[in-house]
Amino acid sequence: MTDLEDVELEDIVGTLPTEANEAAEVQGSDVSANQKNTAELDQQPAVKSLLLVMICIVQAYATTNGPLRHKFKVALNIQDSGAVSEVFTQAAVFVQYGKFAMTLGQNILLGSISPKLRVWLSMALVCLGALVIPLVVYTFGCKGLWTVFVAYGMIGLGLGIFECTFLSVITPLGKLTKAWAIMGFPAAFGIINIVMMTFVSVGLPVSAVFWYVFASIPIGALVFGFRAPVDAQHTAKKSEFEQVTFRESMLDWRSWTLKLIPLALANCISHFVMENVGPAAFDTFNGPQ
Repeated sequence: MTDLEDVELEDIVGTLPTEANEAAEVQGSDVSANQKNTAELDQQPAVKSLLLVMICIVQAYATTNGPLRHKFKVALNIQDSGAVSEVFTQAAVFVQYGKFAMTLGQNILLGSISPKLRVWLSMALVCLGALVIPLVVYTFGCKGLWTVFVAYGMIGLGLGIFECTFLSVITPLGKLTKAWAIMGFPAAFGIINIVMMTFVSVGLPVSAVFWYVFASIPIGALVFGFRAPVDAQHTAKKSEFEQVTFRESMLDWRSWTLKLIPLALANCISHFVMENVGPAAFDTFNGPQ
């Protein structure tokens, strides 16, 4: 009897790697790699200049709320009450219609466009929308209500693409970079509604503020072009940063639905306050009485 015959079959089988073991090893290595990549992202220094990109775009959004919206209304010779005033209000809401439409619809309408190209497209839309008011209304003297629909609608469409896609594009630069970029949102509102309106109160023409908002957008685009990472597939593995398709997200709804509920509620409350309570209070104390 040979040595091979002395070895039982089960001992031989036990020494062979099974598919389950191999799969477990691969999964474990993927988890370790993801943890390592996450740690590396946490340690990356912040690219603080991308704060400027967020400021330059969100400033256009700030012009659609509060004091500058009322200045725009006055430039169109519209009173604070009456039928025309109500039409103006509905036209101003187009910024929200645009945001809603493109926030939900960009993965369908722009599914074939890379996230970085979507950011460029959003900047172009916001820039064109921001140009309508200073050029058509303040320079050419047009008083048509169509300017509200066009300007606010284009700004809304651009913002709907920009807000979530921009943060997705800069994800490979780490959490600190995203934190700095997010701070650009309140900073933009502060610049427009506090700093610029202070200048207006001491004699700065309102049209100059609108021209400033328009002129700052190409500057933000220039910074984005130099400082943003290349498309995600060139800098990281697909499983880490590349945006999945809308269809893939819907098929995997169980993995993200419950996690997003708290964030969705928080966003609903914060946007309700910002978009309704703020303008309502401003219009109340800015009435003829």
